[in-house]
Amino acid sequence: RVDSSGNMSIGTTTADGLLHVKEAAVTDNAIVESTNDGRGYGPEVVLSRESASPAASDGLGELIFRGQDSAGNNQAYGTINGFISSPTSGAESGEVRIFVSQDGSLTNTIKMKDDGSLHLVPMASPPPDPDAGDIYMDTSGALCVYAAAWEKLNAAGTCA
Repeated sequence: RVDSSGNMSIGTTTADGLLHVKEAAVTDNAIVESTNDGRGYGPEVVLSRESASPAASDGLGELIFRGQDSAGNNQAYGTINGFISSPTSGAESGEVRIFVSQDGSLTNTIKMKDDGSLHLVPMASPPPDPDAGDIYMDTSGALCVYAAAWEKLNAAGTCA
């Protein structure tokens, strides 16, 4: 169904965006399938931002993982965001950031930077309920890994 604003709804009579798909059953809500045998990978989903004046730090797209909290309020529990680092033609670069909800607010926890490095955003205290193999960067400068206890992997700082 397409409403008078040009918004399309599937499974609902009210579109809350350009495309609104609603399904009560536990099922695949959207499937993108490729049958092309000649490619080395499957179908693509593209988030594209068109701009006459692209600039460093421009957001390119966002995947939002949303649910409801115990009071029934909509809450973003995690996002994956793409950003431009450099829009210079021939030297384009970007980064991807992962945000997770901590105490009701989205916090940037990981950056995959344009130089290929993975940046862990420093934390003032270790994550609660760690599992073996968990890692975090302490604000003291320590890179910490959890085995049976938090252990420091570098010379700087301390692990809680």
